[in-house]
Amino acid sequence: AMEEEVDGATHLRRAEDALRAGDPMSAAAHYAAAGDAAPFEATALGFLDKGQDDALALYLRSRLDAADPTREPETVTKLAAWLVDLHVSRVCGAESGTVAAQNATKDLRLFIAAHWSSLDIVATRNLLEEYRLFDDLAHFLETAGAVRESVDLRLTIGDVAGVLRTLRQNNKVSPEDIEQVLPRAFRTDPIETSFFLRSRTLVAKLGGEHLVSLVSKIAIGILSEPLDSDNDDESVKLRKAAVALLQQVEYVTAAAQRKAWRRVASNAVCFGFGAAFVDFESESFRDSELVRSAEQAEQVRVREDAELDAKMLAEIKCTIFETNSDDEHDADSRGNLANAFQALAFENKNVTDERVASAALSAATSHAVSGALSASDKTTRAKVAESTFRLVNESGGDVTTEFVLRCLPDTVTVDEVRDATLAELARHASRASECRDETTQSTNRYEALLNEILEKDNEEVKMRWNEPCCVCGEHVNAVPTSYASFAAAGKDVGATLSQKSKANTLSPMYAFPCGMAFHNSCLLEQALPMMSRATRSRVLDLLAITRAPLPKALRARCKEYARVEKNAQAKDAESAASDSKIPPHASASKRSKNQSSKSPVTQLEDLLCEECPFCGLGTINMIDKPFIGDDEQEEVESWRIAGSP
Repeated sequence: AMEEEVDGATHLRRAEDALRAGDPMSAAAHYAAAGDAAPFEATALGFLDKGQDDALALYLRSRLDAADPTREPETVTKLAAWLVDLHVSRVCGAESGTVAAQNATKDLRLFIAAHWSSLDIVATRNLLEEYRLFDDLAHFLETAGAVRESVDLRLTIGDVAGVLRTLRQNNKVSPEDIEQVLPRAFRTDPIETSFFLRSRTLVAKLGGEHLVSLVSKIAIGILSEPLDSDNDDESVKLRKAAVALLQQVEYVTAAAQRKAWRRVASNAVCFGFGAAFVDFESESFRDSELVRSAEQAEQVRVREDAELDAKMLAEIKCTIFETNSDDEHDADSRGNLANAFQALAFENKNVTDERVASAALSAATSHAVSGALSASDKTTRAKVAESTFRLVNESGGDVTTEFVLRCLPDTVTVDEVRDATLAELARHASRASECRDETTQSTNRYEALLNEILEKDNEEVKMRWNEPCCVCGEHVNAVPTSYASFAAAGKDVGATLSQKSKANTLSPMYAFPCGMAFHNSCLLEQALPMMSRATRSRVLDLLAITRAPLPKALRARCKEYARVEKNAQAKDAESAASDSKIPPHASASKRSKNQSSKSPVTQLEDLLCEECPFCGLGTINMIDKPFIGDDEQEEVESWRIAGSP
C-alpha cells in the first residue's frame, strides 16, 4: 500500500513537471498512471479549461482501459460518457466535408463500436439527437442491438443505402422487419430498393414465396393509389417503378403478376366508392357464401370451356393424323402441332384455380361497393370507371376489362362503360390482326425453308470428267482399286457391279457441296470410323439388308464392327435388365417403330451423305480422340524404355 501511494505521488510530480515543461501528453499519461491519487474531475477539467483536448482524450482513454467494469461500473460509464462527449465535440467542431470531419466521424464510430456496452443508451441517444448527428445515432443504435430503431431512423432521414446495407449485412434483422421496412424504402428510393429486391441475398433471407408476396405487397400498395391527370412527376415515376418491379423480379411469375393487378383494380374500385378493401386472404372472406357461390358459378363455366376445348382438340387431332403423308417434314409438323395443342389444354387446366379466384374477388368487390352511398352518384361512377379502366393499359393486359366490369357496382349502366368496352374490343381486334399477320409471316417463313430444303435436296454438284476420288485417287467415274479382288477372281468388275446395281446397290459415286468426291466403297470406308455407335449400327443393318457389293477388306471390317456392336448391345441389355428390369428388346422395338418409311437404300445413302467425312463434324470430333486405340496397348508397351515406371 505504501508503494502504491509512493508510485501515485511520483506520477503526480512527474505530471506536474510535464505540464510546466509544456508537454501535456506526457502529463496526461502520468495522471492516468497515478490512478485515484489524481482527482478525476479536477484533472479532466484542468485539461478542458486549457483547451488541451488531445491530452484529455488520452487521459480518459487510459483511465477507461485500466478500469474494471465489474468492480467499478459507475466509473466506467462516467469515463465513456466524457469520451463520447469529447468525440461529438470534435465532429461538430470540424468543417463539414473536410478530411478532419471524416476522421472525427470515423473516430467516434470506432469508439462506439469498441465501448458501446459502457455507454448509457438514453444519455448517448439524447446527446447525438441534440447535435443532430442522426447518421451516427443510427450507427450507435445498430451497434447496441436496436437494429429496427436504427433502420427506422435511417428511413426517416432518407438514408436508403444505409438501410439496405443493414438489411444485407446484419443477421439480426428478422424477415418480418424486412417485410415492414422495404415498402417504405421503395417509396423513398425505388431504384436502389428494386436492385435489392432482385438480389440473391434477399432470396436467401426470405425464400422465393415470401419474396413474391413482398414484391406484390409493395406494388399493390403503390398502384392502388388514385390515378388521375393531377399526379405529379414523382408519383408517376413511382408507379412506373412499381410496374417494372413486378416484371423484373424473376421469382414473380406471370400468374402472380395478374393476381397483383387484380388486387390493384379491386382496391381502386373500393377506394373510388369509399368502401373498405376486400381482404381476399382472410379465412372469413374465403368461407363467405358470396365467395362460394361465385366459385361454383365459375367452376361451371370452367367445365364448359374445358369440354369445348376437348372437343376442338379431338377434331384437330383427327384432322392432323388423318393426313396420310409420307413426307418426313409433314410428319414432324403434325407431331409438333399436336404437342402444341396438348400443351394448350394442359395450360387451360392450370389456370382453373386462377379463374375461380378472379371471379370470387370481382364478385366480392362488386358486392362491397354496391352498398356504398356514392355508388348511386352517376358522376362518381363515371370517374371511378374511367380511372380503373386506365389500369388495363398500364398493366399491359394483366388485368382485363372484363374483370374491371365485374368489379363495378350493380348500378353502373351500359353508357357509363361503353367507351372503355369499345376500346377493349378495338384492342382485341388489333391484337387479332397482329396475330394473323404473325401467322402469315410464320407460314411464309416455313414455306421458304421447305423450298430451301428441297433446293438443297435437288442441288447438283458439277465435277470435272477426271475428278479423282479423295481416298483412292482414281477417277470417281472409274471402278475403284479396292475392287481388285473381283478382277483377281477372273470376273468383269464393271459388268458385275452393273448387274448388282440393278437390284438395290448404292450409287457408284457421291459428291458433297464442299467439292469432295468419293467412290461408294471409299466413302463407306472413311465414314464408318467417324460415325456414332447408333448410326454405325444402323448402317451395318442396312448394308446387310441391301446386300450391297463391297470389297473383301471392307466387308471384313464391317463384320468386325458388327461383332463389336453385338457384344456391346448384349452388355447394355444385361445391365439394363439388372438395373431397371426393362426387357432387353424394348429399345430395339421402339427404334423399329420410329424407322422411316423410305427404302433401305435411300436410308443408307441418307446416313452416308449426312456430312463430308473430311470436313464435317465427325472429323472435328476426331480431334478429341487419342492417337492410340485400345487395341494398340501391346504396341505402346513395346516402345517403353526399360527401367521406366
